[in-house]
Amino acid sequence: MLLSSCGKAEKREADTSNIAIDKVKIQRFDIDFWNIDRKNVGKSLKNLNEQYPDFLPIYIQQALQLGNWEDDETSDILEQYFFPDTTIQSLYNECLTQYADVSDIEKELTKAFKRAKVFFPKSDVPQIYFHVSAGANPDAILFDNKIAISIDNYLGADFYLYKNTVYDYLRYNMRREKITSDIVTIWLASNFPFIRQNNQLIEEMLYRGKILYLLSVLLPEEKEEILMGYSLEQWEWCKQREADFWLYMIENKHLFSTEGRLVVKYLNDAPFTSFFSDESPGRVGVFVGWQIVESYMKNNPQITPLQLVENTNYREILEQSKYNPKK
Repeated sequence: MLLSSCGKAEKREADTSNIAIDKVKIQRFDIDFWNIDRKNVGKSLKNLNEQYPDFLPIYIQQALQLGNWEDDETSDILEQYFFPDTTIQSLYNECLTQYADVSDIEKELTKAFKRAKVFFPKSDVPQIYFHVSAGANPDAILFDNKIAISIDNYLGADFYLYKNTVYDYLRYNMRREKITSDIVTIWLASNFPFIRQNNQLIEEMLYRGKILYLLSVLLPEEKEEILMGYSLEQWEWCKQREADFWLYMIENKHLFSTEGRLVVKYLNDAPFTSFFSDESPGRVGVFVGWQIVESYMKNNPQITPLQLVENTNYREILEQSKYNPKK
């Protein structure tokens, strides 16, 4: 165990002392939007557009699902219905209270993207925005190397507005602790998108496993269960049954299957993974994919994170991983 831990730490070492990037500063669009003059919304939006010319149009159309920000109809809706809505007021008040200070998140992101410049020298540090979507989709918006996160999706699993609108198994990850890893995951997936080969389950399993491996490289101090989006109990449950998962996939010839239902059942969020016990968490296939990638990198120490992410020969990764979990 000691040797394994040392090897893991060594693998993820990165000297960032010479990485000259500015501290990640989160753009607080959420605060600036909520503080506009609500008696003169049209003029206020023009002023806000000068500050956020790239994001305001996207926010109005994608996050709030309204029309053009310059239209009188949009201003009227915001003035007469959006800002006076007591539920939205409560939501914003909670967001601005919980996220009055985001220096801890900025510090974590700065460290992560400094490490990213070590492992991926040609990558660019994204600009981060916070916004409130007020229950509309999407949860995150990606544009021009900028990532906007809807912080009203991170108010804690027990936040009262979630209880009747969000499934229990999804609420667990709607908390502050997940913001940093979610942002870095979005950045990784956008810079290294999934390239489908033969529509086999193993391809997406290993792709998602690669993203989690890289996430752990960029956030080496974060607990693995948090990166995975599991509770500690769920993580330990999977670790104890890892060999059983693998045997089941092999015996049922699922790995190289092209059945779309397998991707859904193994990799998508769900109360549990239907092939296994009701006690199992969802996304067991992603968990196994991560363990395979960990084994691959451990058994091929010459492979860099960049080489890993660029390798789309998933069968080769599987074979060279020598993955063989033991009970």
